Amino acid sequence: MPILRARLVAPVTAWLSVVVLLAGPAVAQTAEPGPPPPVPAPAPPPSVPPPAPFQWPMDAGPRLLAQRDQARLEILAREPELAEAEARRDELQQRFDVLTARLGRLERERDLTRADIRRSRARLGAAAADAYMTAGAESAAALRTIADAQAPLDLRRDLHLIETFGYKEIDVYEALVDRERELTQRIVQTAHERDRVAEDRDVAIAHADAVRVALDDARRRLAEAEEGIERFHKLASTAGSPIMGPNRLSAQALAGFVRASGNTPRITVTIDELAQLYIEESEKVGIRGDVAWAQSILETGYFGFHGSMVEPGDNNFAGIGACDSCTRGFIFDSARLGVRAQMQLLRTYVDKELTADTLPDPLLLPGTLRLGFRGRVQSWWDLTGTWATAHDYGIRVYALYEQMIAWADANAPPDPPPVPDG
Repeated sequence: MPILRARLVAPVTAWLSVVVLLAGPAVAQTAEPGPPPPVPAPAPPPSVPPPAPFQWPMDAGPRLLAQRDQARLEILAREPELAEAEARRDELQQRFDVLTARLGRLERERDLTRADIRRSRARLGAAAADAYMTAGAESAAALRTIADAQAPLDLRRDLHLIETFGYKEIDVYEALVDRERELTQRIVQTAHERDRVAEDRDVAIAHADAVRVALDDARRRLAEAEEGIERFHKLASTAGSPIMGPNRLSAQALAGFVRASGNTPRITVTIDELAQLYIEESEKVGIRGDVAWAQSILETGYFGFHGSMVEPGDNNFAGIGACDSCTRGFIFDSARLGVRAQMQLLRTYVDKELTADTLPDPLLLPGTLRLGFRGRVQSWWDLTGTWATAHDYGIRVYALYEQMIAWADANAPPDPPPVPDG
């Protein structure tokens, strides 16, 4: 039965004979023995001093990633929300301005109409005086009554008295009074509409301000998380650094390092595709996939699998299930599943609270949930005696990783030229 070991390609050969891996549906082995007794993690030989401890809490990486990812999600949601809120606010402000301008025009027009009404009354008074001089006291009295009238009906009642003196002016007066009444009604309606728009605008302004504050806060938290991740990378300088955390190197850098080594990978996908899988699958479960790439380089001899019981077509990049008493390691149906199994296994080592339901994908090796040392493996150094018994396993993994960083820094593409102003 295969035992829990990622068997190293020569010259590093180490194994454990104490913990049995139970293969999930994606691997060849399906027999499932009873649960093994808890086994403490073997202490490394005293001849290999442990690396300096990580200066931050070991869960700093996952917390920074969670903060970064949450901030990014909020920014993605808040940016269109702010654009919509500001558009609504601006639309209402524009509507308010239009109504204010309309209200001003109506009030000015009503003032002019009222002035015309006063002039019309004055002309009617003049007509009354003229009637007194030409038509006698009776007609003059009628015209005075008309000049003092407050309603068109009153004027109509006495119209027969002044047919030759003021009937045209009466029509003008009636039209002006009707116009003044219409303007007053429109002013009241426009003022009410503007008040409603002002209320909606004030609500829209408050909403846009609140969304902007939330967006600014998300951007601040994103910048804080990114600064923390950069600091994490600087502090993660030894094998004592956490297994979980953010990737530092890109898929292009991972593949480029293997190509630069001069080795010829024997894998079922291209080296670039495999590197991308390491980034994608590691980010799903919070594992530092670029360091896991270094682990796989050590396990497979730069993915050549020479001298290994794991075959290139097995899609097994970490010697999972390989041991001295075994004839074959686990076999995975695709390169992605092989990478996923490695990342899930590393996460299982670190996280004692992990269950099959808390992973984004089905757990490929469900029997690993019964490993007795789960939760006590936090750093790459801790893989010594748990993933492999080689006394310098974690040190060698991280030494390869540091070589990868040095190569990536030396071969980083130049920064693009600055864009000229104007």
